[in-house]
Amino acid sequence: MAIKNKLSLISIRKNLSRFIPVISLPHVEHSYMLFFSILAMVFDGYVIIIARLTRPINTEDWCWFCIYMLLCSLLSKFPRFSSSAIILLLSVLCLFPDLGDNQYMFAGIIITFGIFAYTMSILAVGIISALTAAILFFSEIYYEKTLSAALVTVPIYLIAIVVGYTCKLNREISLAREQNAKKEAELHAQLHIYQRNLRLARNLHDTVTNNLSYIISIADAQEGPMWRNISTKANESFDTTHEVIRLLHDTNAKPALFQGTIHSLIQQQRAELEQLDIHGYYEVDQFDENILTEEIRHEMAQLIGEIFKNVSKHADTVHKEFLFILRCRPLMVELIQMNTVSPTAHPLSRGHGLALHREIIQALGGSLTTQTEDNTWTLHAVFPIDGHPSESTALEHTAQQR
Repeated sequence: MAIKNKLSLISIRKNLSRFIPVISLPHVEHSYMLFFSILAMVFDGYVIIIARLTRPINTEDWCWFCIYMLLCSLLSKFPRFSSSAIILLLSVLCLFPDLGDNQYMFAGIIITFGIFAYTMSILAVGIISALTAAILFFSEIYYEKTLSAALVTVPIYLIAIVVGYTCKLNREISLAREQNAKKEAELHAQLHIYQRNLRLARNLHDTVTNNLSYIISIADAQEGPMWRNISTKANESFDTTHEVIRLLHDTNAKPALFQGTIHSLIQQQRAELEQLDIHGYYEVDQFDENILTEEIRHEMAQLIGEIFKNVSKHADTVHKEFLFILRCRPLMVELIQMNTVSPTAHPLSRGHGLALHREIIQALGGSLTTQTEDNTWTLHAVFPIDGHPSESTALEHTAQQR
């Protein structure tokens, strides 16, 4: 039976929503405020029309009633202003009955007190309600010498205030529950991410770092420049892996940014390629790297390292055609890299590195595009410059060719 009643209420609500326009209004949770305002206006309009049939109505009463109806029509759009204006109008007509009669203003005032309690603070509602009740009683005693009308209307207004404030409390409780549910969902999501990060950190430590330690111990026991390079690279990877583990374990930790210079990094990476007998054309502008933000400079360094590693893996070692250009332009630093692609794919390549770099560079306001055409790989990256420097930013242009 309870389920049937609930379904009936839902059906009635859906049917009402067909006739009540849904409006996004300040201080209005749904369109029922507009609906009841219209009902009150219809009721009061009907009352004054019936009264007009029995006796004539003064022009002053018509004017006040029109103002009252106008304010009622604005209750759903401007609830605070309209409800306060209607209560003020009621109080003025009660204190100065010679200005006009308020006997035709009934249903709208009831709705007004409910909306006033719904939209105002409890302190304002208490003060205005007490003042209005005092004015009504004073008017009845001073002008009518009786309390019959005030004893009827004041309790009705108080009931409307209680209903309006109860609706406000229910709305605040509902919003608080929604906020708590949202916060709880966010905490669960953060906990899930934290647990996932812990598992990733454990896997990195138990596999990558242990394997790197084994490689380092073997490389250090050997002699020769190649083994020293292997040991150096393994130590760099070991440190980077521990940095990743630290970031995964402590979500509030900030990653360490690139501390060197872009130009020294290029020279280092170039020397490593030449040890592999891979030479090419380099065109690098000398510019003040402070024009780049720390985040952009760090990402540029990471991308350059990725580019040189990819060249060592994918470049055609027979033709050994390799091009690297770094230019400083107004408002941007441009990076271009080209090489002939090896006919055989590298067994360790997965294709995820540049995709990650592209997302990061786009988030920083730059761009990264790649293409392969006629067996030639082309990478083009653009990094924005902080501060919008002029053409004089490029201090010295050097071109070296091997």
